[in-house]
Amino acid sequence: MLHTEQAREADRATQVVGVLGADTRERVERVAVAAFMAARYGSLLRTATLLTGDGAERAEDLAQEALLRTYRAWHRIGREEAAEAYTRTTTVRLLIKDRRRRWHAEVPTEHLPETARSGHEDRVSTGVAVRALLRTIPAAQRAVLVLRGYHQLTEREIAGVDARHPPRRKA
Repeated sequence: MLHTEQAREADRATQVVGVLGADTRERVERVAVAAFMAARYGSLLRTATLLTGDGAERAEDLAQEALLRTYRAWHRIGREEAAEAYTRTTTVRLLIKDRRRRWHAEVPTEHLPETARSGHEDRVSTGVAVRALLRTIPAAQRAVLVLRGYHQLTEREIAGVDARHPPRRKA
């Protein structure tokens, strides 16, 4: 859990810098942001891949846009736990916003994609099947499934991510 240690170091540095000048504070903040992004990029990219259901290019765009927005809001976020939730929420909202704007249809290609290597067929075919099924449902529902199944978030945490449906009390 390297990113947890990096987060603790960044939190300690941020507390220490509270008594220092603004210039030093900005440098420490940049280091904390860089450590967060380096530690969380892989996980965020996997989440974006599951959310988009497409190729890696759209997932990378989504992950990078979410990290860019996290960077811009870092002074309001503060800690890594809040930054991770902010980034996840931003990723889902960007996906839903993008899905409303874009035309979605199959695009025929001249060449078929490469086939999976031997020994990985089962794992690859399962992943392909899951992503194909995820593509068949609306983006908001897909986001709930990814957040619940992949990130193991509770219903309340998921409701906090989806701004269109604020958390409700169960009867």
